[in-house]
Amino acid sequence: MISTHKGHLRIVFCITLLFLCLVSVHPTSAFDGAKSGFVLSVGPGAGWVYNDFTGGTEKKIALKTNFQIGYGLSSGQTLVTWTSKVLWFDSAGITTSSSTGGLGITRFLGDETKPTFLSVVIGFNQVTAPFESNSGTSTGFGLGLGIGKEISKNWLIGFDITWGEPESNVTTYGLGVYFSHLWY
Repeated sequence: MISTHKGHLRIVFCITLLFLCLVSVHPTSAFDGAKSGFVLSVGPGAGWVYNDFTGGTEKKIALKTNFQIGYGLSSGQTLVTWTSKVLWFDSAGITTSSSTGGLGITRFLGDETKPTFLSVVIGFNQVTAPFESNSGTSTGFGLGLGIGKEISKNWLIGFDITWGEPESNVTTYGLGVYFSHLWY
């Protein structure tokens, strides 16, 4: 069953697309050692997912993946990205994912060499069994908040909390710790 939050998703998608079109005309220098211009971050981690639905609750340990692609503003302290945070877990013998994705903002604070960062992602939450041909997908509003540290140049460690409502009778919560590489 697909949720009726498609209007929210379209708005987030349109705002993200508009922003990326606007910044794409700005001269960029990819992978020049500064957090301005094109940025890409990927990394694995571990997490915990809690699903609350009409029939009960489900608490699971999960594999976590973190992905960001976007643009670092000229200050080098703020990243605006497409962000995807996915928790992969086993549900009754089926690989299931709970993902929160959308427009992400990451703000680096303090010391330039090993700064702390805060992050937020606003967009969708989706619960699905991606490797099953007959599984349904539930999609609705999602939100994620995070904090972390650049532990050495290009290497980040982060902690985040995600929340989503993929259906009116389903709420999903996630906690995750991840280690990722940030190319800039």
